[in-house]
Amino acid sequence: MSKEIPKDWLPAAHSWGQYFYKQQLKFIISEVWQRWFIAANGTGKTLLFYWNIVNYLLGTHPKQFATPPLTARILVPSFENVRYVALAKLQQSQKVVHHGETIEELGPLLPQSIIKKEFSKEHPGIDLKNGSKIHWVTEPQQWDKMRGTEHDILGMDEESGFRVWDENVRGLRNAKNDGKILGVLTPPYAEGKGPTWTKEQVVEASLENPNIQVFNACMMDNPANSEFFIKEFKRGKTPEQIACQIYGTYPSYGRIIHYPWQDRYWDPEKIDGHIIPMDTRIPDYWEVDWVMAFDWHPSKPCAAVWGWIDSDGDITIYDELDPAIAENKVIPELAEMFFQIEGWPHMKRKFRRWQDPSAKNKNKGIDKGFNAWDEFRKNGIITTEGKNRDPNVGIEIVNDYLKGNCKNHPRLFVRENCKHLRHAMGSHYWKRSENKNLATPDTKWSDLPICVRYFVQETGAKYRDKDKMKKWPLQSFKPTGPKRPTIDLGRRV
Repeated sequence: MSKEIPKDWLPAAHSWGQYFYKQQLKFIISEVWQRWFIAANGTGKTLLFYWNIVNYLLGTHPKQFATPPLTARILVPSFENVRYVALAKLQQSQKVVHHGETIEELGPLLPQSIIKKEFSKEHPGIDLKNGSKIHWVTEPQQWDKMRGTEHDILGMDEESGFRVWDENVRGLRNAKNDGKILGVLTPPYAEGKGPTWTKEQVVEASLENPNIQVFNACMMDNPANSEFFIKEFKRGKTPEQIACQIYGTYPSYGRIIHYPWQDRYWDPEKIDGHIIPMDTRIPDYWEVDWVMAFDWHPSKPCAAVWGWIDSDGDITIYDELDPAIAENKVIPELAEMFFQIEGWPHMKRKFRRWQDPSAKNKNKGIDKGFNAWDEFRKNGIITTEGKNRDPNVGIEIVNDYLKGNCKNHPRLFVRENCKHLRHAMGSHYWKRSENKNLATPDTKWSDLPICVRYFVQETGAKYRDKDKMKKWPLQSFKPTGPKRPTIDLGRRV
């Protein structure tokens, strides 16, 4: 490639590609219509963003969607952001830094030889000699002044107002090959306020819309950040600030119920994270206890999760029922789906099952005398009542497992393919009642966490210290009796 293009194109078209880390590379090669890099501070969002923009405009992107000339419209907080951030990335030499040490110094992202017209107050953009253009807009310009604009690429560097964003999305109506949308941002946080429009319109929408893809990264993912810097940067910050600025996760509308939840890969040395990769070995049917729980409602898709409990008490949730697939399914269809997910008839896994005891209520059915509990049993799904009388007990036991260190207390793990459960665990929050001294779990993201609660609570009760007369343990788990051989899944140091 270096022999085919001008020398000052190398930083954008070739050199930087070898230094991007895993999450950045996934963002680059994705070909979905709308993709977002929502990450913590110091994760290289802006550099990644403009690297993609420049390569699209030059025609050198590894996933080039259309032939230049192309027009890119970029939403930024202010024109000061363009002068001191965007232009610095585009027109100044950039350094490759690993753990505080400079590895290499590269030239500007945007080749000087192809610039036809520079950015100025009168001309808030850059025109290139190949006909491509970058045009920056800000929210103070107001959405009504952006009507009728057309472009091939829409970008957003940090969050703008939704009305401005929506108006500019319309500008893609005549884009080449449907255009592209790129967005990078740190989850916005304001004390006492919940998340903004990007949580619902982007993060939650990506769970159901295949044309939207979200990539996440925390400060530790970027090799440019040293452990010392991250440690000092965290000092004095609230848990909400740490979640947004260090780990790149959104604040909730209230206090998170499962606050110890860490939606990142498990690190056994640091005892950090709850996500295990897809290539984790699934145990044989005889090596672990298999568990499953579901929550059926007549008015919304059934929620279900599947997992196993190993001889150390660690719980791994390895699959879930996709709400889109469960939509409008009747109980015989759901039962058939349960069996298929469990591998029947090819697997001999014997699952212990739990469901909401309210399924026995005959008043919930449309037909008189119908109850879901009996209907599931008729279709081969035999269950135990989930303990749901006092949700606070189950919540605390789940949180105990989330804080487990795999040594004197087991831990809860979730396989990375369970995207709906992962989102729900980080979005399920306490909702304030009219009496401000009380709070109840919000129902929006409650279904999957409740399923987890059913069998985790049962496990905590099973292993509590039976020699002491107390209804619930201060610690949810204590090892008892002989154990089967431990399966080494690489979770311990």
